[in-house]
Amino acid sequence: MTVINKSLRQRLWKYQKERFPLVITIFTTSVLILSLARVVEGSVPSFPRLWLYINLGFLCLLFMIHIRFFDELRDYSHDNKHYPERPVQRGLVSLTEIRYLAYGTVILELALVAIIGWKFIIFYIPVLSYSLFASKDFWLGNKLKKYLLVYNSLQTSQLIFLLIFLFLASEVSMNNNLSWILYGVLVFLTIFIIEWARKMRLPQDENNSKDSYSAFLGKRGSAYGLIAISFVCAWLIYSLLGMWQVKDFLYLWLIVFLPVVVVTAIWYVIKQSKNSVLAIQLSTLIYYFVIHLLIIFSPNA
Repeated sequence: MTVINKSLRQRLWKYQKERFPLVITIFTTSVLILSLARVVEGSVPSFPRLWLYINLGFLCLLFMIHIRFFDELRDYSHDNKHYPERPVQRGLVSLTEIRYLAYGTVILELALVAIIGWKFIIFYIPVLSYSLFASKDFWLGNKLKKYLLVYNSLQTSQLIFLLIFLFLASEVSMNNNLSWILYGVLVFLTIFIIEWARKMRLPQDENNSKDSYSAFLGKRGSAYGLIAISFVCAWLIYSLLGMWQVKDFLYLWLIVFLPVVVVTAIWYVIKQSKNSVLAIQLSTLIYYFVIHLLIIFSPNA
């Protein structure tokens, strides 16, 4: 039994490194929770509020993991055809193991929500329900996948439901509705831009499924789309910092890193290579961190 468990742990470790690097997921989740706490509390939360945000952080992490597992179950047939090199397809982890892990993760989420407060379970049910609908492609099959932007937006919208729950669980006072709307849209887009960059590929890495933005929009269209989203994110954070009357020096961080995303996108158009693809993914990840760090260290959030 010990050998089997050790083997499973080793296989899962290799699986996460390929499909969703846990270290990156932990960092992105932590930064998101810290920015939420900063906006809600206006300062570093004290205990027991600090304990609340720690629990919410673990909940977000479990939610992101269960999305990954649900994606594996949903896309199994598709990946068998188009991505035979992926871990489940080549037998590193079985589909049955993924299914048990998915259900187990959901149970852990519900237990964690109960710890946060039994009354919040009723608010978490819609989050899980939408995630279930998304895992079934909203029972529309391949019809919806023909519209890649709509399909991926609906899939990423699982995070909107999660964010609404985070607002409710933190029992935030909605004194400035516009500020919260802008913050919610910003959170969505900063995550969406990372997913967008992840689906920009080299021509030799494309296949007949056309499930990447580079295949769907072409290399120029996918690059320009990435630039457009990055500018919308910049406008949103500028608007929020303006509402909070933040001093101009904080803007310098954004002014420095926004051009980095633009430059890497242009580099991808001019010279498609593994380095240019990696640069795009890295620049959007840094951009995500910079935007949320601006919120965390804002004196008047």
